[in-house]
Amino acid sequence: MKPLKKITLLMASCLMMSSMVWAQSEMKTVIVIFDGLRPDYITPQLMPRLYQLKQQAGYANNNHSVFPTVTRVNSASYATGSYPARHGILGNSIHVPTLGNTEIYDTGSMADLLAVDSLSGHRLLTATSAGELLAENGKQLYAFSSGTSGQAFLQNPQIKGAIIHPGFVLPKSLEPKVKAAIGEVKSQQGNGYAKHMWITDAFIHFGLATDGPEVSSIWYSEPDATQHATGIGSPRSLEAVKVMDAQLGRILDTLEQRNLTGQVNLIVTSDHGFITYEGDQTLRDFLIEEKLKSDVQSDDIIVADGAIFVKNRDAAVIADIVAKLQEQPWVGPLFTAAKAPGMPEGIVAGTLSFDIIHWNHPDRAADILVAYAWDDKVNEYGYQGVQHSKSSIAAGHGGISKHEIRTPMVLFGPAFKAGYVSELPSSFIDIMPTVLALHGIGRAGQMDGRVLSEFFADERGGATPKVEIETVKSNAAGTWGSYEVEAQLSTIDGHRYLDFGRTRRTGPQ
Repeated sequence: MKPLKKITLLMASCLMMSSMVWAQSEMKTVIVIFDGLRPDYITPQLMPRLYQLKQQAGYANNNHSVFPTVTRVNSASYATGSYPARHGILGNSIHVPTLGNTEIYDTGSMADLLAVDSLSGHRLLTATSAGELLAENGKQLYAFSSGTSGQAFLQNPQIKGAIIHPGFVLPKSLEPKVKAAIGEVKSQQGNGYAKHMWITDAFIHFGLATDGPEVSSIWYSEPDATQHATGIGSPRSLEAVKVMDAQLGRILDTLEQRNLTGQVNLIVTSDHGFITYEGDQTLRDFLIEEKLKSDVQSDDIIVADGAIFVKNRDAAVIADIVAKLQEQPWVGPLFTAAKAPGMPEGIVAGTLSFDIIHWNHPDRAADILVAYAWDDKVNEYGYQGVQHSKSSIAAGHGGISKHEIRTPMVLFGPAFKAGYVSELPSSFIDIMPTVLALHGIGRAGQMDGRVLSEFFADERGGATPKVEIETVKSNAAGTWGSYEVEAQLSTIDGHRYLDFGRTRRTGPQ
């Protein structure tokens, strides 16, 4: 070959490689999260834009929330790609024994989270976040949120990039720029959706900017808030669903108008499902009525959500509480520390272990975790799922039912297969490992979640792995009858997912 021809081919090769690297560097990832969106809301009538996207994209038909199925547990799980056992946020309300106080912290409050961070030696999260890993590789994460300050903060607590929220902007140096471009949130009078429209404006302006972050997410607090207040499927809840779909439509239209559809990989999902509340008992009130807890303020027993902390971890008191709870028809699955590491049975008869639900944090786990009983009854609007708990709100989440655990996930963009439906188990914790893989960043065992390679359009997808489904059980009996708790688990490539948990009782024999 002549020297000139060699040089020409070499230059062409270098240009091709340069073009490939440039194209790869231009790829962005966008994550859209609708708080409390059930899969059965995604219909042509309620969510035409998301429904259409779902038909064109990859869809995870066996996607899971992280248990306990509350927002801030899932916010931390999303941020770290890990379970509570690793990241340390074990509920919407948390008690942290190692801090040496009796406080219960509201993780929806950024102020409370900052207090925990300060008191714990800056270990609010005990796992590495995706924002940190992206920053180590010269990339930024922007988190946009219309939810609580705590939900927003947990997504990117080290501020590796930015957090933009209707109530605050971090870093503060970015706030004047945001206010100048987007202005203040308009009055909440009228339909009450102003903050969601404002955050969409901010996301489109900053998240989709040419010089914007490589990874950006927008987390809407609807339809969660309206479902809490008015119920699943209520006219107001369905209105909220439609408004959220319209916000997604604005994002999709912007991608199209700016010719960005070939440069953006989009994931649309939810943090948890929803269930109707019916019942006449709460955990804390029951413990006080049974004289197991002295009063609301006493420190003999501390209750944070479904977590029970017993003073001095008194084994006899723990066993007594469990036995009393097992008698109650409104009580669902009960969990305690494992008999031995990794074992499915808890240390108290008739309980399952924290280990199987990834709740076995070495410093922050309680002595008992309680889930409420549930069934498949239909509510007044035709939506399945009822939890037997007393509440001032119409519906909620946090439990172990399939109605709260099952969530939608749509994956659309040049990196993903089109028109593909996967029945493999996946989860909210799998989002960030997948996003990091899209950006060429290895997670090096720092995350519990897996890369959702089955959705990749290229050869990384590989062969379909085998899924193993098992049911673990534990039993107890008393003069009142018997109690059986079970949990269904799905495992793929060593990654275990909790499908649901439930209980069965029989009367005296």
